[in-house]
Formats: sequence, structure tokens, C-alpha cells
Amino acid sequence: MSFFKDPELFLTYEATQIKLLKIFTKFGDPFKFGAIAPIGEVMFSVHLSSGNNKLSDFDTFFGYLSRNPNKYVNCQGLVIKWAYNDVERKNVTHTWSAEKLNLSLFGLPAAPVDPCANEKELAEKLAADVEERNQEKQVLEKRISDLETTNAALMDEAKKVENEKNDLVKNLDAEKAERLILQTTIASLEAKISTLQEKIICDLKAENSTLEGEVERMRNEKSGLIKDLEEEKAKVLIQEKTISDLKEENSTLAGEVERVKNEKEAVMKDLDGEKANGLALEKTILELKDEIAALEDKNNELNEDLDKWTHEISHVHSKLSRKKA
Repeated sequence: MSFFKDPELFLTYEATQIKLLKIFTKFGDPFKFGAIAPIGEVMFSVHLSSGNNKLSDFDTFFGYLSRNPNKYVNCQGLVIKWAYNDVERKNVTHTWSAEKLNLSLFGLPAAPVDPCANEKELAEKLAADVEERNQEKQVLEKRISDLETTNAALMDEAKKVENEKNDLVKNLDAEKAERLILQTTIASLEAKISTLQEKIICDLKAENSTLEGEVERMRNEKSGLIKDLEEEKAKVLIQEKTISDLKEENSTLAGEVERVKNEKEAVMKDLDGEKANGLALEKTILELKDEIAALEDKNNELNEDLDKWTHEISHVHSKLSRKKA
């Protein structure tokens, strides 16, 4: 597969290397899909060697290709140009160039062009190709104009979006400032609440301590009152026992008085029957009167003692009632 023996092989510069392409389209014909097939990197011994040349013979030609990476050149000096046909630089258009390189100027042998080629036909094909390229150019220019219009609209939209973004940033800054103020206020309130809580807890502890002391004092007072109450109850029991004894003694005295009265009545009856014994009876009567008087005095004393103890018991009950209240 020698470059100098196959006019369908074209050399080009691509990605810092000389590459070899296979073209399946006759000179002047439009390029269809699959008309160009990359072969790969050029190997001197396979593609360029003629037996009596060396790789350095191609330095000048390779330099030309590196300066014109949009051209493919074959051994006859025929040139194919390629260019992007859209602003996105995704699609490529290939065209036959009217120029023809003289490879001998680069120190290389030039293969003759097919002598059967009709130059007039080729010129017509080239003219048609140029016309087609011009039409494509107009389409591209129209598309570029539309894209520029769209781009201007997009730029306006982008500017609008940028302005909205700036407004949002300003609003965001304002919200951040407001949030910072709120955070500061919240922190201040939390500090005040913490201080207030500590004060309340301290006050509650002090009040609780005071209440505990008061409860202890009331417990002690209650214990004292209970003790006093027990003592008063004991006194009341003693007084009630004394009153009971006095009542019993008074009852006994009352019976004795009644007995004496009965005896007096009996004596008085006997006195009517025994007037002779008047002196003795009078003496007996006097003695009985004295005894009755003594008993009545004793009874009066007992009644006074009874009133006294009754008064004291009432006083004790009144005192106990006040303590219970």
C-alpha cells in the first residue's frame, strides 16, 4: 500500500501526526457517507519507501501538511479541503480543491494525473460543486444569523436571569442579616431565660429550705402540743377521778344526813312519847343538831370543792379546744 502508487491514498496532519486516508470518490464527485476511510498512522517502510529514498525526504512536505491541517493531499498533488459546516463544530464538509500541488517542489516525485480526465468536465463539476458549496454557505449563513438572533435572545434572557439572580442574592443577604439578628435575639433570650431559670431554681431552693425549717418547727410544735395535750388529759383524768370521789363522798354524806334526819324525826316522835326523858332527849337533840351542822358544813365544803373542780375542768376543756383549733 504505497502512497506513490495509489492515487486514492491521501496524507494529512492530524493530532501531531501524519495520517493516511483512503478516498473512494473520483476527482470532482461529491463526497458521500463512507467515501473517506481513515487508515491510521503513516509507516515509512510500508507507505512511503520507494527503495531509494529516506524519511527525511518528507520533512518539507510534512511541514506543509502540519501548517494546513484542513487539507488532504495525494501523490498526484490533488487536494481535498474540509471545514466545519456548523457553529457547534460537529459536522464536517469535504470538497475538491481547484489547487494542485507540485510535489516536486517539496523534493518528492509527483505521479501524473489520469490523462483521460476531461478538464472541461472537471471544471463543470468543480463549478457545480462550488455552486453547491455557495448554497450550503448561504444556508449556513442563514442558520448562523438565526443562531445569532437566538443567541441575542438567550443573552437577554441570561441578563434577565442574572438580574433576577442578583435580586435573589440581595434578598438572600437581607434574609441572612435578618436571620442573624433573629439568632442573636434568640441567643440573648436564651441567656436571659437561663439566668432567670437559675434564679428561680435558687429562689425555690431557698424557699424550700425555709419551708423545710418551718415544717420541722411545726412538727416540733405539734409534738409539744401533743405532749401538753397528753399532760392535760392526764390532769383531766385526775380531776375527773377527784370529782368522782367527791361526788361519791357527797353522796355518802347526803345519805348520812338523810339518816340523821330520819333519826331526828324518830327522836322527835319518841320525844312526844317520852317527855320525861326531855332533858336527855334535848341533850341528844343538841348533839344531833351539832352533828347535823357539822355534816352540813362538811357538805358545803364538798360542794365548794366540787364547784372548784368543775370550774377547773371547764377551763381545761376550753384550753384544749383552743389548742386543737
